[in-house]
Amino acid sequence: MLSPKLTPRSVAAQPHTGEYLAGVPRPHPALIDLAARRDPALNELSRPLIESSVEHRVPGILHTWAAKRGLLTGEQGAGLQALDSNVWARNRMLVATAARVDAAARDLGIRTALIKGVALEAMAYSRFGERPSGDLDVVVHHDDRGGVVDLVAALQPEHRLISDLADLVEGRHIQSIDLVVDGLPMDIHLDPLKLEVAATRHPMRLWERTATVTVEGTRINTFDHEASLVLALLHLNKDRFSHLVAYADVVRLWRGVDDWDWVESFAQAEGLVTPLRETAAAVVSDLAISDLQMPLPAAGGERVWKMLWPERIRLSGAVGRVRYRYRQMLIPVFSPDRIPEVARSWIRRMFPPRQVLAIYYPNARGPYAWRIISSRVARRVERRQRRLEATRRDQSRSGVDSSDFRT
Repeated sequence: MLSPKLTPRSVAAQPHTGEYLAGVPRPHPALIDLAARRDPALNELSRPLIESSVEHRVPGILHTWAAKRGLLTGEQGAGLQALDSNVWARNRMLVATAARVDAAARDLGIRTALIKGVALEAMAYSRFGERPSGDLDVVVHHDDRGGVVDLVAALQPEHRLISDLADLVEGRHIQSIDLVVDGLPMDIHLDPLKLEVAATRHPMRLWERTATVTVEGTRINTFDHEASLVLALLHLNKDRFSHLVAYADVVRLWRGVDDWDWVESFAQAEGLVTPLRETAAAVVSDLAISDLQMPLPAAGGERVWKMLWPERIRLSGAVGRVRYRYRQMLIPVFSPDRIPEVARSWIRRMFPPRQVLAIYYPNARGPYAWRIISSRVARRVERRQRRLEATRRDQSRSGVDSSDFRT
């Protein structure tokens, strides 16, 4: 059952005018309008606008709007057209690789579905190349996970985990595997929700929502609007609301959903009502949208959620990409009956088996306790450096291009 219409806060009519983190590249106001599917009050392109679209991974929807209004002229128009061509070319490469992955999986009798990226673009966007994609996200069917070692061997025989992969999968030590196929990054999901510290309770309910889209003549298996919206909301929450493109994904999928009862029942079954509902509410508020109805009821914990994902940290671009990472580990805790499962998972992460420790920290030496401490201190230092670099960098000189669009 649909809840009443959401009304954005009055301050949301002029998005992001409050106090925010210093050095955070907030999206240009015109891009907020485009993500919300409104026409911005502009009559020309500018360099700051284009740079902001790159930072927030929405140059495609900016290009679509500018083309309709005859604004692709001059230096800025030429630059935006060149960027759009680069995104189109990369997406075309990803489609070709997706076809190869699908063929390899079918040869092994493994059922797969492509999520996000080019599959989502085909389902919810107006043209090919409008949504930039950096990699492939492939979900393996729950009943076919036993064949994932053979699939990895077929796609990347020299993968660094290949000899240990069977034990990692069987021991439920990993929920995904990173590969490089045809020079492109790829993520094989063994768990469709990929909550890291909790397993999907009812994966088959997602597999009942499969769909097929055609991308540049290539048929791709994916999930339908309802399942894709759930995944898009979850990914937006997990990714700390960093980039505007994820908001645009939610808005475009939201308007294509018919079976809201399934969305609500799946969220309840997985204990994700609060994270999904509050994420949807954040999209409506941050984009100042007034005509969408909330698909989920209140379930408690809203205040805690807002403390963990406050408005001030959202839409922070590259800064959000490297900060607040561990907050996603708390998403399953909003379902109290998941707390024991999450606690056990955290203990396993804190004190992994020696084999797992050797895989993820191959250069660590010394006794078990020292290897854990020294490796984590080194990783902490590295991540701090990355956060500082992201905060300090001048996006206009960063040289970011379509290959950096990891969505």
